[in-house]
Amino acid sequence: NGVQKGGRIDYVKLIALVACLILLIACINFMNLSTANASRRLKEIGLKKALGSRRKALIFQFLCESIFITFISLLAALAIADLLIPQFNEVTGKQLTFSFSIQYLIIISFILFSTGIIAGSYPAFYLSGLNTITTLKGKLNISIGEVFARRGLVIFQFVLSVILIVFV
Repeated sequence: NGVQKGGRIDYVKLIALVACLILLIACINFMNLSTANASRRLKEIGLKKALGSRRKALIFQFLCESIFITFISLLAALAIADLLIPQFNEVTGKQLTFSFSIQYLIIISFILFSTGIIAGSYPAFYLSGLNTITTLKGKLNISIGEVFARRGLVIFQFVLSVILIVFV
């Protein structure tokens, strides 16, 4: 009869879009920090390659590390959300609770693995493709394409941030 019964789905979609953009910004930030941290791991990578480690094994290692960091972050986020939900309920006047069903666990697992793989993909492929000799020497030869790729990621990150600040 013209009376709205539930929440507005447009707001839910907007908040979901904002959350996805923030997650993408975090993934780009993780990529940049991981590749910048590569200089500390050069000798480790060079030694592994010299001992016969294949590129696929290194890619798998870096992706697993990224997924593990994402898992630890997920646990911390769930703990913080669980601690703050009573205060949130008090401020909003709502009665929200945590309830985990199989459907939610599947969605959370999908987000966990996709975030870990997106965030760790560039560092995994970049670090595993380094030359063995130069990594053992501790030198990192950075090409112009790699510099543009990292700068492009930073610029894209800032553009997303400005979009979020201006439009939301």
